[in-house]
Amino acid sequence: DFVLEPDTTRFPRINVHYPTKEENKLDGWAWKVTVKNLNDEAKNGPLYGKTVCLKDNVCLADVPCLNGTDVFSNWVPKTDATVVTRILEAGGIITGKAMCENLFAFAVSNTAAQGPIGNPYDPTRSAGGSSSGTGVLVATGQADMGIGGDQGGSKCVPAAHVGIVGLKPTYGLGPYTGIVPSEFSVDQTDISNVFSKDVLSNALLLQVIAGIDGIDDRQGPGTPLPSEVPKYHSLLLAAR
Repeated sequence: DFVLEPDTTRFPRINVHYPTKEENKLDGWAWKVTVKNLNDEAKNGPLYGKTVCLKDNVCLADVPCLNGTDVFSNWVPKTDATVVTRILEAGGIITGKAMCENLFAFAVSNTAAQGPIGNPYDPTRSAGGSSSGTGVLVATGQADMGIGGDQGGSKCVPAAHVGIVGLKPTYGLGPYTGIVPSEFSVDQTDISNVFSKDVLSNALLLQVIAGIDGIDDRQGPGTPLPSEVPKYHSLLLAAR
């Protein structure tokens, strides 16, 4: 199969490790790592300095991918998802993989083989799923932004449970390349963000990840080129 080679010189993976209990109070992290753009271009990017977590079905080369399950183990992707590359090119800093529900198939936060994920308002209650870890990490400020996924509520449910803003873009607007699939007709890449940064921050992240990549067949006619994606953040500011 064709696999895009990640640029690990420009985007090196630093300190890849399984999180300790001390740095993972609510068990939202699946793996910790720091990945950022070493080129000077990053300083002018729209996400410069913003930390981003990835749902643990999003491929990040050289970092294990758990998918919330023990059906298989020791899988380490060899490629970066398109959305990962776009985030890094825009100056974002990826700080780890966020735990998700078992095979990202459940709307509660107690099905991951690695253990339950607590709601930041009450750890004994559900944080929703299946993008449970992403919601918790963003809600608690451990990441400024997060990439999730939504086939049947997997982003909307946790966003509502933990009180952050979640956005489900038009099908195909964000490329699914390099993300573990569920079902072709409903697979979708979504974003969620800290509530305090509200819709503007969601718009900024969508602006960065949106656009056709020439690989994902889910992106049909009418999907804009990355250079033609509307400036959602600026449009919202102008509409105030």
